Amino acid sequence: MKSVLYEEFRSFSAIGDRKRAAKSVRSFIDSFEGVNERGIWVREYLEKGDFGHKIRHELYLELVFPELFSGYQRKEPWSLYFLAHTIQNIYGCRELHEEECQSCLTLSKEN
Repeated sequence: MKSVLYEEFRSFSAIGDRKRAAKSVRSFIDSFEGVNERGIWVREYLEKGDFGHKIRHELYLELVFPELFSGYQRKEPWSLYFLAHTIQNIYGCRELHEEECQSCLTLSKEN
């Protein structure tokens, strides 16, 4: 993972340069070398808590949600807490709201 790309993304977002922010966030996501590295970053990112009301769509869809959903399936309280805490991201993402969350609801009814 190249954290400098995440810092670039934050800088471009802060000045309102949406095009370069999108390019930087895409490069940042692509810079991860494996699932373990993603998991570590997601935990640090969420525990830091400086993401505001909603997490950028690409970050949530490709990094955060897969980690939280995997933890949910393993019944990890940490993942459940942050799934609830980031529920607005799920509502705002049609793909997750319609497909993945149906899986969540099915799993919760089974337990």
